[in-house]
Amino acid sequence: MRLILILLLFFSIKSFSKNEQNVSLPMKCIKGQQLSNHFLDEHYQSGVFTLYYTLKGDDKLSDVSRVTSKSPPVRIIDIAKQLKSANQFYQQDVKLTFPLNQSIYKEIKHINVFIIDLKLNGSAFDKPAFETFSDGSTTKCGLRIMISNKLDPHVKQTPAHELFHLYQYGYAIFKQTWYLEGMARWMETTFKTDENVRVEVDKPFNCRSWYTKSYDAALFWQSVAHRYADVMVTTPQQYYSGQEPVFKKESFAGGGMVAPLLSKLSTTSREIALKNHRPIRDWSAAQRRQPRDNDTICRIVNQL
Repeated sequence: MRLILILLLFFSIKSFSKNEQNVSLPMKCIKGQQLSNHFLDEHYQSGVFTLYYTLKGDDKLSDVSRVTSKSPPVRIIDIAKQLKSANQFYQQDVKLTFPLNQSIYKEIKHINVFIIDLKLNGSAFDKPAFETFSDGSTTKCGLRIMISNKLDPHVKQTPAHELFHLYQYGYAIFKQTWYLEGMARWMETTFKTDENVRVEVDKPFNCRSWYTKSYDAALFWQSVAHRYADVMVTTPQQYYSGQEPVFKKESFAGGGMVAPLLSKLSTTSREIALKNHRPIRDWSAAQRRQPRDNDTICRIVNQL
């Protein structure tokens, strides 16, 4: 009888372990549909980032100035500097796992950044894809960020903001706007000169009034985070064209909240996926935006 119980326990644990692995199956590359009407004939490689752009047509960079005739436009170099600095800061100082090191993205090797004519400042996508341009040429498979061709990285922190979305996607299934946009806007802190603003929020935190917010929810995250340790910026300083520093602050107030929060959201995501017998890679955008998960996120914030 004891032997039977031991065998049942063994196979139960083995089955559970297999299910846990299945939950985090790596995402497959899809065919992107975003750039079939665009032709980006120039690119600039900066580490894991490939920046695609053009100097003609509707997608032409708003600033095409160069240091030399053979160098990339300074606008492209400056966007790349913000991306590189933010990426190193998120990993080295905030202690986050790089998206391409997460199990769901482990087969992906690139982050493609497309600078095109956009109504918004930028956007980021959770599904890895290869894009096909209007001339039929294709990109390598990668996670995708799109940035407006009119954006000035000296003024806007959009590259760092959109990159943080990729970190959020790597950790958790949740796509609630107050969490995605609010946190990403808060993460811009060290790249801005303006001072942090916060309101008093008492525990247990009442998140409900923030569920309908977007970028404004940064105020909530800033206010909760003041209970946590500051994160010092040890990432080497880089300078934009004109010698303006990329980092505007020496510390990220309350940044100690970020890593444990995303870690707990990650664990909860796997539990939800396991309970629903649906690998994380198979969750649709609508399933990731379920209103009930607002309360799940709020509960985790209070548990921390």
